[in-house]
Amino acid sequence: MPLLLDHYHIGTDILFVGMNPSFSQGAVRRIWANAEHGIVEGVNPFEWDAELDDDMLMRRVQDILQFEKTARAEYAPYFRPLQEFAGEAGARSHGHIDMFVVRHTTQADVHAAYGKRFAELIPIATAQFQLFQHTLKAMAPKTVVIVNAGASHLAREGLGLKTEDRGRTYFWEQLPGTPFFLSSMLSGQRALDVFSRDRLTADVRQALAHT
Repeated sequence: MPLLLDHYHIGTDILFVGMNPSFSQGAVRRIWANAEHGIVEGVNPFEWDAELDDDMLMRRVQDILQFEKTARAEYAPYFRPLQEFAGEAGARSHGHIDMFVVRHTTQADVHAAYGKRFAELIPIATAQFQLFQHTLKAMAPKTVVIVNAGASHLAREGLGLKTEDRGRTYFWEQLPGTPFFLSSMLSGQRALDVFSRDRLTADVRQALAHT
């Protein structure tokens, strides 16, 4: 989930869910360089500053929204495979959020800071997971594809997901008509192998055909 969302994608065909925003520092610099407003030298918009006045705070909010918008449009290594998967599955629309809003580059850092299992989450991580639950319900997607193995484990435990087909699809009682698909990443070193990806695509396509 971005630090801020300018709007919800309500009722999207596929909602992809990741673990957390994990851009490398190099990627962050490239995204800022391409953002409409750029960035003020020496200022990190992701760091909270209690001394900001209202005008500066709103500028900070707009900077972060612009960063997220630019990242979605230009950070191809992560977002392009999601777009390609959505097209192959026959989705007419798709969105993306992250489970947590902490910015760590590696999942090991997220686990070290927040906890690896749902029962181990520290209070701020639990609060963010509750925000994630609220966001899921507000967006009411037709299908949910969790594209991170760690996030898949946390979602299964934290949401209490149930399956009746040995893990092929899962369901959450608060979105009873929305099938959840638990997966690992679609790109990068931990990406699904081609055959697992094809099976996942077919399952999501079949689910969308019945919505």
